Amino acid sequence: LTLHLMPLDSRGRGVETVTRTVPVANEFHSGIFEADSRTMFARLDLIQRMMKMDAAEKIVAPASPFVFDPASGELVQAQPEVVGVDPARVTTVLVRAAEGVPVESEAAIAAFRDRVADIYAEFAEAHQGEVPSSMSILVRSWRDQNRSMIAAVEKETGLVLFVFGLVCFTTVFLVLAIFWSMVSEKTKDIGILRSLGGSTAGIAALWLQYGAAVGTVGSGVGLIAAWLVVRNINEIHEWLGQNLGLVIWDPAVYYFFEIPSDMDWSKAATVVVAGVLTCLIGALIPAVRAGAMDPVRALRFE
Repeated sequence: LTLHLMPLDSRGRGVETVTRTVPVANEFHSGIFEADSRTMFARLDLIQRMMKMDAAEKIVAPASPFVFDPASGELVQAQPEVVGVDPARVTTVLVRAAEGVPVESEAAIAAFRDRVADIYAEFAEAHQGEVPSSMSILVRSWRDQNRSMIAAVEKETGLVLFVFGLVCFTTVFLVLAIFWSMVSEKTKDIGILRSLGGSTAGIAALWLQYGAAVGTVGSGVGLIAAWLVVRNINEIHEWLGQNLGLVIWDPAVYYFFEIPSDMDWSKAATVVVAGVLTCLIGALIPAVRAGAMDPVRALRFE
């Protein structure tokens, strides 16, 4: 590969283009299309030399352009004085949390970022004048750097949950219609239970329990089926592409080479609870109707 880099001066203007040809040692895949399509790793010292950011001597210009040489007795051009060494520099330092440090939640990521900022502030205070001050160093987490992409994914997740909410809302009317028909067909049985001393609340609770059982079984079966699909989603997608020519997941659009196959159990639990609640809400009106049914009217034709 041929690298073309342009170092910048203190005012941000390009100095000159530096070109180097380097061999390719290996390939890597992070799984993120955006990074893998435009990112390469190179030796840090090579990049520092090309960008004029390697170690260099600190010099002080002489007070006069010419000085008297006592050996020759003539005026010679003054040479700058070396007063130290300016160490090699970088523009970005990546910090990874130690094994076992929680960085899954947004609060934990923010706490880790703040801790890194505090550590550098202590370091800068102990080496004043040698390193940039903590006020000039920007400490950002990976969420801060990729906030636009993460926000888009979170909005899409919210949209999917909203669609599931509409589906659950539709389920209310479906369960309502089915249970209303069942109550109408079970008029005789309800009348017998009421005539044997069944209370209004007891009959209504019986139908609500039936609705809760239907919702629990349906949501449980759906959860298991969803887990199986999510766990094998990449294999399913590969089979669809090979046998049906159907390719839904485009890495250039979704950033990732593979479809994420991790199950978010908190959101899955939300959907399951919503499914059970919709069945209960749908069964509520038929349950009240069954509990308020007059046994005499229910059995007058029997």
